[in-house]
Amino acid sequence: MYFDMTEYGKRVKKLRESKGLSQEKLSNELGMSVHHLSNIERGNRVGTIEVIIMLADYFDVSLDYLLRGRSGTETGDETREQLKTAIGLLEEIQKKIC
Repeated sequence: MYFDMTEYGKRVKKLRESKGLSQEKLSNELGMSVHHLSNIERGNRVGTIEVIIMLADYFDVSLDYLLRGRSGTETGDETREQLKTAIGLLEEIQKKIC
């Protein structure tokens, strides 16, 4: 697995812009310098785990999305459980109609 800092930075920038926030506004709300946020968005820095979690919480996205560009449940336990439930329901329906 490979982590791409540039793509991570692009996702942060896209999320910020989607909320109509300037770098100054977001950095103030998160308690970081504009310079630090700018470095994250350009892919020059990642930030501490606390910063990454703060960004994910602020934008209401998963860490998996923020760091890797994938939703957190693409291959997770939640998806497997949903599939098992769906299969069980389909099997019950099949028994009723056959």
